[in-house]
Amino acid sequence: MLVSHKLKFLYIHIPKNWGSSIYKSFKKIDPDLIDTHMPDEGNKVDKTHMLPFHYSKYDVIQSAIDNGYKVFSTIRDPKERFYSSLKYAQKYLGYKNHKFFHYCYLNSIRNKGYTQNCMYIHGCPQNEFIFEEDKKITDKDFICDENLFKNLSDYFGVELEGSNENPSAEDVDTNMRFEDFLDIYEKDVELYNKTKEQ
Repeated sequence: MLVSHKLKFLYIHIPKNWGSSIYKSFKKIDPDLIDTHMPDEGNKVDKTHMLPFHYSKYDVIQSAIDNGYKVFSTIRDPKERFYSSLKYAQKYLGYKNHKFFHYCYLNSIRNKGYTQNCMYIHGCPQNEFIFEEDKKITDKDFICDENLFKNLSDYFGVELEGSNENPSAEDVDTNMRFEDFLDIYEKDVELYNKTKEQ
């Protein structure tokens, strides 16, 4: 989660959604930009990427809203993000580029392993970061595309320079098919399409 007191915003950092690029871009505008961290609660919480029930525990979102802060996130094409999370699992979690390892990783996500161990948070569906049951915690969501930094510049009234540092789906060598895991990411597809229409 990023917090800017200068621009009065709270950014919900969904993993694999250009968050590192957003941090670097806003840091140039606001040198005091905070990459805030919460208690890790025994390795259950990734201190950068938190789910709504972690924020609720500390009344973070409500406090930001009460103080006039904008709460926003970025939404990525679910298929691109799917392959990017598999690449992350290969690189950082030691999962080999093999169907067995990828299936084990994705099955852990299907069974919501990210609520018990933060190592699976990069594959957690995007919608789970911005909805707490039926309540949406963000005011605005932006699509991760070539217009992202222009749209953010317009929204906040600043001149942001940005670039996408996340790998595209084409960069990932895997034999897994996104379509075979739509039961996990079906709501993300709906969220992405709805956000694109706005």
